Amino acid sequence: MFYVVAYDIKDNKRRDKVASILEEYGIRVNYSVFELKIDKNQLRELLKKLIFEVDKKEDSVRFYNLTQKEIKNSFEICNNIEIFDF
Repeated sequence: MFYVVAYDIKDNKRRDKVASILEEYGIRVNYSVFELKIDKNQLRELLKKLIFEVDKKEDSVRFYNLTQKEIKNSFEICNNIEIFDF
């Protein structure tokens, strides 16, 4: 399964912790955006970790699930790197 994860976290400490957790599962492609190639078990594990780090009233962490077709139709104009190439 492929996900793009974007977050907006107000507190620096929480933001650093969330970024650190996401780096265990994928690659950072922008300051607050990660690309993940994970299976269902890894997704459950990741969500269990994140749920304790996020303030549900102040923060936002969004997961966008992409299909193979959507990935093939995705592109980057800056670095010319294949999406999800890790």
